[in-house]
Amino acid sequence: MRIALVGGDYCPLPAKKYGGIERHIVWLAQELIKKNHEVTVFSHPDSQLACVKMRDIKSLSEASAQLDNDIDIYHFHNSLPKSWPKPMLSTLHGNLPENTFIDTPNTVCLSQNHAERHGRSTFVYNGLPIDDYVFSEKKSDYLLFLARVGRKVKGIRKTLDLANRLQFNLKVAGGSRFELRRTGGLVQSMRPYIHFCGEIDDLKKQELLSNAKALLAPINYHEPFGLVVIEALISGTPVITSPLGSMRELINPTVGFLCQNDEDYIDAIENIASLSPKDCRDYAAENFSMEQCTDNYLKLYERVLNGESLG
Repeated sequence: MRIALVGGDYCPLPAKKYGGIERHIVWLAQELIKKNHEVTVFSHPDSQLACVKMRDIKSLSEASAQLDNDIDIYHFHNSLPKSWPKPMLSTLHGNLPENTFIDTPNTVCLSQNHAERHGRSTFVYNGLPIDDYVFSEKKSDYLLFLARVGRKVKGIRKTLDLANRLQFNLKVAGGSRFELRRTGGLVQSMRPYIHFCGEIDDLKKQELLSNAKALLAPINYHEPFGLVVIEALISGTPVITSPLGSMRELINPTVGFLCQNDEDYIDAIENIASLSPKDCRDYAAENFSMEQCTDNYLKLYERVLNGESLG
């Protein structure tokens, strides 16, 4: 099959630091190539990917100007074109405004919850290249917060409050301490047991994830998927989060804790040792591999090419 992957935020590929959508596009392209498909990636001119055809674009309109009759199906990421002259599907990687129901044909969501909230039924869980992640059964004495510090919905303020209440070692990655001037908690972060790592690259992220006792992710919004949750589990690290968005689908009692209130979070933190790093790794590998994700997309490509409209 000849497949085009289009978009994301039209940033250079591969992503150097932040860029979950961009990483997903690269991983999907690599897995499709392994399965002997021909892949064309429409992306920023500064992108550098091996073994794929590259088309330089900085917007969806530039992609439409480079239509290729040799491509069987176009797969858009975070762009939802209402019409396209070739077979296509789109993956929605984020949330649209509340009560927005998608009528764009062949739109794919990231979880059942994500789909239901947008009036859809078709979803594909994200996957990870399992062997690219470091697994560690032995943990260091810190909890990890790994998300954009400047986004209140990611829960940095709750994380800081818990760290100060229990005085555990906390490492924060995903932005600088001074971004807390917008989200709140700057003064509360000035403690010797709270360490900010800033923006990190893949190697540093794997080190932090694999050595953490747990990933602390007290989100307060409906997370469509939450790639970092699976990255933690693949690294053998349990997850402590809230039961919002996709979290009920991703986390079960053998790999993490779903917390409704502060007392739940405190209880979870005190019981991290009851969970096995190997169980976390095995669960994620069995359910969220990039191979499984790619196979699921290939099934959808076939359905679209056979004339079916995905709901």
